[in-house]
Amino acid sequence: PQVIRVQLTSGATHAIALPHVHGHPAVPLTAAENLAKFHRCLTYAARPLPRADALADAVARLEECDDIAALVPLMVAR
Repeated sequence: PQVIRVQLTSGATHAIALPHVHGHPAVPLTAAENLAKFHRCLTYAARPLPRADALADAVARLEECDDIAALVPLMVAR
């Protein structure tokens, strides 16, 4: 659980308790939010990932994948 407290210049304090932050399994991200987060994280990569969209598509269909090794070439930065 997270508690956010804010103290105003008047001295008043307000707090809210969040039992689960957005993205927790109890409050999951939507598919679009997850994809956007994936692309934001890619901006921190040491090298570009040219097949990022193909990787995201493959992960979205992971349960249909017969051989997980097929994902490895998609994760290689060039």
